[in-house]
Amino acid sequence: KMLGQGFLDFFARGAMRLATAANPVFAGVNPLKDFWDKVMLSKEIRNPSDVARYLGDWVSALGQIGRQELQGTITPRVEKFMQSGADYSTLQKQMRSEMPALAGKVGGTIDWFLGPIERFNNLMERSTKLATFENLGKKGITGPEQVIRTRRYGGSPDFAVKGEYAKAMGSVVLFFNAQVQGITRTIRGVKALDKAQAARLFGGITAAELVHDYWNSQFTDPDGTPSIDRITDNDKQKYWVFITPEIGEIGGIQRHKSFKLPKGHVAQAIANPIEQMVAYLKHGRSSPLQIALTTASNMLPGSLNLKADKPIESLATGVGASINPAVKAVLEQGFNKSFYSDVPIIPKRLEGLPAGMQATAETPELMRRVGEFLNIAPRRLQVASETLLPGAIGEAVT
Repeated sequence: KMLGQGFLDFFARGAMRLATAANPVFAGVNPLKDFWDKVMLSKEIRNPSDVARYLGDWVSALGQIGRQELQGTITPRVEKFMQSGADYSTLQKQMRSEMPALAGKVGGTIDWFLGPIERFNNLMERSTKLATFENLGKKGITGPEQVIRTRRYGGSPDFAVKGEYAKAMGSVVLFFNAQVQGITRTIRGVKALDKAQAARLFGGITAAELVHDYWNSQFTDPDGTPSIDRITDNDKQKYWVFITPEIGEIGGIQRHKSFKLPKGHVAQAIANPIEQMVAYLKHGRSSPLQIALTTASNMLPGSLNLKADKPIESLATGVGASINPAVKAVLEQGFNKSFYSDVPIIPKRLEGLPAGMQATAETPELMRRVGEFLNIAPRRLQVASETLLPGAIGEAVT
C-alpha cells in the first residue's frame, strides 16, 4: 500500500512539474488568466481606468520580480512584499518546496533544464501577487487585510493553504489542492462583493457574452453547419473561442478557423453558465439542466464536464480525465478513449486497418514510424504520450 501510494505521489508530482515547470506556454497564458481573475473579484477595481492602473502596476512589478528571479537582486519593494507574508503562496513555490531537486546526473540534468522555465513561471505568477499587494496599498488597504487579499485574490489562489487530506488526494487527482483553493476563493470572493459590485460583475460578463455570441453566430461553414457547433465542449469550457472569417481545412473539413483566449478559475465558474444561458435563450442550444450541470462542473474539483444528454458517461469521462496519469493512461487504452479530449483513441473508420496504420491526420510522424516498426497503433502511442508527458515535453514528442 505504501509503495503504491509512493509511486502515485512521485508520478503525480512529476506530471504536475512537467505540466507547469516544463511548459513555457503555461507561464505565457497564466498571467492573463490571473489578471482577469483578480479584476473580476476585486472590490477596489471599479472601472476601466482602475484596470489600466492595475495593468501599469503589473508591468512595474514584473520588472521588480524579474530583477530578483533573473539577477538575484532583491529591491526594497520586493523585500517589503516578502517580509509582509504576502509572498510564498504561488503554485510554483509550493510545488518546488514539495518536490526537491532530483539526485544524480540524470536528475541534475533535468533540474538544469527545468530550472530556468520554473523561474520564468514563478516570475509571472509572483508579478501578479506583487502588483496586487502594491495596488491595495495605494488604495489605503494595509496590514493583515492587505496580505490576506493578496494571497487569496492576487491572481492565483493561496496555494499554501492545504486541508488534512490534500496531499493524499493530490496523488490521485492532479492539482487537487489548487482546484479546491480556486473554488473556495471564487465563492468567498463573490460573497464578499456588495450588491453594486456583484451587479457590475455579472452584468458586465452577461454583456460580454452577448457580444461574444453575436460575433460567433455570424459564421456558417461551407457545408451549412454553424461554425460554433464544431467547437468542442472542452474548448468552450476552458477558453473564450472566437470564430474568424478565414476558412481552411481542419481535420479534413472546410471550416472557419478560430482563436482562443484562456479562462481562469473565476471566469470558468461565472462566465460558463452565463455563456450557456445566452446560447439557450437565443438559439436553444442548451437547457436549464445543462446550465445547472455546467455550474456544478465548475464548482467541483477535477476535470468534470457533465452533460445532460449523457450524465453517467460524462461523469465517468471527467473522473478519468482527473486522475493520476499513470492510472489514466491504462484506463484510456482499455476504454479506447482519450478522457481529456473526450474522443475515441481508435475511431471506427480506422478499426479495420492493420495496427501499424491506425493513425489520424493529427498523429505525428515520429509516432507513425515507431508504431509501424512495433506494429502498435500510432494513435495509441500518441494518446499515451500526451497523457504521460504533459506540457512542452509532451508537445515536443507528440
